[in-house]
Amino acid sequence: MKEEIAAGAIVGHTNMDLDCLGSIALARHLFPGYLAVQSRHVHPVARTLVTMYRDHLGLIPSRDLRGQAVSHLVVVDTRSTDRVREYLDLLNGGPERIDVYDHHPSDSRDIPGAVFHESTLGSNTTFLGSILMDQGVAITPDDATIALTGIFADTGNFTH
Repeated sequence: MKEEIAAGAIVGHTNMDLDCLGSIALARHLFPGYLAVQSRHVHPVARTLVTMYRDHLGLIPSRDLRGQAVSHLVVVDTRSTDRVREYLDLLNGGPERIDVYDHHPSDSRDIPGAVFHESTLGSNTTFLGSILMDQGVAITPDDATIALTGIFADTGNFTH
């Protein structure tokens, strides 16, 4: 018997960077009540932010997904199966639905059965922020801070 731990979970790529973390922070507003899952690998630049905001984001370690069933998986900042394998291998069967929010048009688009929401913006956090603005969703100051670090990092300090 599958035990479902949540209606859904939000994951980013392995070796989470600042844009991945910013994307998770904003995706929580699009999918309230979903678990925010931390990769077992965090990029050195993002480690301090993960530590500071772990409780605010409600981050759970990826190992907590082991053997669990998640009906809806939201993937942010990647569209590649290889970059989310860490999560998929832990789940008890595949999710009924997978939604991918990503801004890497040249990466592989190979997550089986996923619905892709795509952008060519400089950061994935900007993409999710624009969706929230279109929906009139307000975010907390802490989430705005986390999001800004992701935007700042992925746009080369706003230079590209």
